[in-house]
Amino acid sequence: SRVLSALSYWGFFTFNSAIYSYIGQLFMCLVRGQGTAMVLASVFIGINNFFSGFIVRPQQMIGNFWVITYIINPGHYVYEGLVTSAFWNDYRTVIVANASQYYVELTSPGYVGQNNTLYENGVCEVMDDGSYCEVTANEFVYAFFGQQYGRRNIPRNVIVLACILVGVRIFTFLALRNLTYSGK
Repeated sequence: SRVLSALSYWGFFTFNSAIYSYIGQLFMCLVRGQGTAMVLASVFIGINNFFSGFIVRPQQMIGNFWVITYIINPGHYVYEGLVTSAFWNDYRTVIVANASQYYVELTSPGYVGQNNTLYENGVCEVMDDGSYCEVTANEFVYAFFGQQYGRRNIPRNVIVLACILVGVRIFTFLALRNLTYSGK
């Protein structure tokens, strides 16, 4: 299980490296100057980081106008894959203070956790003094990302990332074949 998690993590890391490299190559083929390609790549990196779920969490984008940026962003699928691979089978204890925004969610009756498991008294075990509760790391991560990230999404993420890579390579080929900036 640890080996599978490690392979999955490095697979998503490799997808991320390939996406950045191939999109950079595409930008070099699409525009005349290297400086313009670098600006386009910088804009892509900024948008990719902002809307991937890394800076703005998924639950803050879903249900409004920004959901489209979240859905079309390749970083979203990479980041979800990395986080899910790293924390899916992590049963270490996380302490959640009662002042945390997640305390109420994790201790609420009828909480539905990963794998649609229903917890009658919440998934987080409240300590005697009520100042904090304890939950496994994988359940905390599930709650932290608004119940959007889960192992169930890994096959979808792999397929979407593979399609993005193939699409970018096709566009790069077409740009190399049809665009020329040699000044002939």
